This record gives sequence, C-alpha cells and structure tokens, in this order.
Amino acid sequence: MTIDAGETPVRQRTAGRRTSKLKLLALEDIDRRTAAFRKTNELISAVSQDLGGEDQISASQRQLVQRGAVLGAVAEHIETQWLAGAEIDVSEYCTIINCQRRIFECVGLSRRCRDAMAPRPPSPAIAPLGDLLADRLPPDGV
Repeated sequence: MTIDAGETPVRQRTAGRRTSKLKLLALEDIDRRTAAFRKTNELISAVSQDLGGEDQISASQRQLVQRGAVLGAVAEHIETQWLAGAEIDVSEYCTIINCQRRIFECVGLSRRCRDAMAPRPPSPAIAPLGDLLADRLPPDGV
C-alpha cells in the first residue's frame, strides 16, 4: 500500500544545482476537512488526555503521540478496506499496529490522573465571584 500524501518534500535539481528550497509539510499545512486529518486529530487529543492533558506531556511525548495517532488512522483505513471486502497486505497491517503499540508503550498505555491541586489558569468565560457579587454587596462603610 502506498500512502498518497500529496507533494513529497524533495529538493529539485537542475544540472547539479538546487532550484528550490526543501519545503517540509506539517499537520497544520493539511486540509483539515479530510477524514484522515480529523481521525488523527481525535486520536492525538484522546491520547494526550489519557496522559494527563496537553500541558502535562513533554515535546518528545507529543511527537510520539502524533506518530502513534497517524499510524492509528492508517490502521483504521486498512481495517475499513478489509471490512469492505478488499484485499489487504496483512504483513503491512501487522507492522503498522506493532509499531503503534511500541510507540504507545513508550509514552504509557495507562491513563494518568491530572493533579487536582495544580493551579489552573482562570477560564476567560468565567468571571471571578467577587465581580458577580459586587452589585449585590452593600457599599463599604454601611
């Protein structure tokens, strides 16, 4: 199976000279309306939450979570093809899910609790209680 991801980031050469710079694509460069992007994004969010939330994981864990989520989306695509009656490369499928399992073993397979005592940034949608009650409290000096 080949994964069609649009343009590949390559350098083009003409007569031994580079004609364009290498352009690497990131998830932010992808059309967010595709089912593959949405599924990958859902998996990234779910696994990040299992690890205690985005603010609790390191940059390297975030990279591993992204890699595992992309592999999960690819595995689901293969599974869907097989369930629809198409032939799949079972060896390739097993390689993908084994790689995903190893990635998730690195970051942890168990859910982690958030630290309930850790300070959280205030939500901008919720006004402080004092502001809400200010008009109901008697003025000072009464």
